[in-house]
Amino acid sequence: MPKSGIIIEALKKVIIEKGVKNITSEAIAKKAGMAKGTLYLYFKTKEDMISTLVESFLKEGEELVGSSLRTKGGAIAKLRAFVEADLSFYEKNHKIFRTLGMENSAMGNLLSKAKKKMILKRYFKIVEAIGRTVKEGIAENKIEKMPPIEGAVLLMQIIHAYAGMRIHEISKCSIAGNTDKVLKIFLNGVGV
Repeated sequence: MPKSGIIIEALKKVIIEKGVKNITSEAIAKKAGMAKGTLYLYFKTKEDMISTLVESFLKEGEELVGSSLRTKGGAIAKLRAFVEADLSFYEKNHKIFRTLGMENSAMGNLLSKAKKKMILKRYFKIVEAIGRTVKEGIAENKIEKMPPIEGAVLLMQIIHAYAGMRIHEISKCSIAGNTDKVLKIFLNGVGV
């Protein structure tokens, strides 16, 4: 792993242990097993590190969507692959998301307006990709007719509901195995 990656992994651990407000260069360097000065060879500021962390989450999300949407077998198979991968992503990162969620304002204060705008733009590209697959499912008569973007947002919100239960410790159990439940709710609703 490149040193910048080691630093970002150390940053994640420090955020989980100390929170966003209390991260220090010293703590990150110690966790990374390097001198404090080495951090500044890769990142000029704390915002740069946080921004790179967010970028790494976005990149992982984009890769997971791209990979799942290349699944063979039609729209439902693609959506199943996406749901499974997304739930696993949230399970893997639930501790850091818990900390970041609890300190949302601290996190927001570390990112510039331009970075926040870029994050939203990239997030909505993910939504659009899922929307294209929902549109494909509608054309296959596997998904009820609706605006595809609305369907994508609904699916993602169901996933986020499960992720939120894990992140906020409403559930202590792994959410990674809930793919079928999420798809059932998306395709059939919660009624009988």
